[in-house]
Amino acid sequence: MKWLDQAEPRLEEALSDPVVRAVMARDGVAPEEVRSLVQRMSELRHDVETRQEAA
Repeated sequence: MKWLDQAEPRLEEALSDPVVRAVMARDGVAPEEVRSLVQRMSELRHDVETRQEAA
């Protein structure tokens, strides 16, 4: 795990890690599902922050 010396890995680094991939495969989770979820959460967070700024 080359990213262990960092505070937090980038998404693609985490998704390319063999251990992460093995756990995801065991759980039936595809990398595309994780990417999609992260993207959606990012969009929702942006929407909430935009509404808070407008209030």
